[in-house]
Amino acid sequence: MKRSGVYKLAVSSVLLMLVIAGCTTPKADPCPTTASLSCPTTASLSCPTTAPLSCPTAAAQAVPEMNSWRRLISGEGNVVITFDKGDKCSMRAISPLTYTQMNYEIVVNDTTYQNYMVVFMTLDPGKTLADLEAWTIADRPPFAQFVGLDVVNPASRTAHSLPTIDEGELYFTCFAQGPDALKIIGNVGPVKVPKE
Repeated sequence: MKRSGVYKLAVSSVLLMLVIAGCTTPKADPCPTTASLSCPTTASLSCPTTAPLSCPTAAAQAVPEMNSWRRLISGEGNVVITFDKGDKCSMRAISPLTYTQMNYEIVVNDTTYQNYMVVFMTLDPGKTLADLEAWTIADRPPFAQFVGLDVVNPASRTAHSLPTIDEGELYFTCFAQGPDALKIIGNVGPVKVPKE
């Protein structure tokens, strides 16, 4: 056999082995996976990652503890509005307002929804908390005047301040948003705002 024939045979054999190896190698799943993962994940991932995957823990979903500085700020608060599991909203008055500013906290002891919102309003003369509770549409009632709102995260504790409020009574509507739609959780109040 000529030298050129051996060379052609060797090259052909190598190419044939590569084709056979390519056809018999199992196909890998696409990376990244298109399957949805749940926490904790039970699916084995075939894609290399630069960091290990982790899921939120129960500790990360708890309302954070306050440090001493935060307790000092909270001590200046007038009102605490709390969201609890089971679609509950409550208000605790800590101290009466002595001027037209209110310091307050919103505490969310729940992770059911994506967002929690408190809307502050005053009501027309003659309207009360009962009228507000009878309003079931997730929008401002026609007998209410909007003062402000705050949107906060699940499992959170946030401090806020309303710098200037008109004299009268302040009411609050608690909303939850997501994953589907915005809904009313409850209504609380009033907080009496004194003359300036």
